[in-house]
Amino acid sequence: SIFAGVSFKPLSAEAGREMAWVLMRLAAGAEYPLCHYEAGPGAEEGLVLSGELIAAGRLHVAGDYFFVPGETGLGEALS
Repeated sequence: SIFAGVSFKPLSAEAGREMAWVLMRLAAGAEYPLCHYEAGPGAEEGLVLSGELIAAGRLHVAGDYFFVPGETGLGEALS
């Protein structure tokens, strides 16, 4: 990954919908810009499996689902 402390594993993708499912792991203290797509900003959603994640300014813990609409602009996910 080009982001320090961030790793990805593609699970599936839907051609034509600019949609993909990936398993992403963020090391403690890692940062990842949300809605970072070459085709333009899109929505981000996820499920926190363990640890804590701050996405779009909100704290999420293990078991939390989050959704960040694409029109909210770029944000960051912090582990």
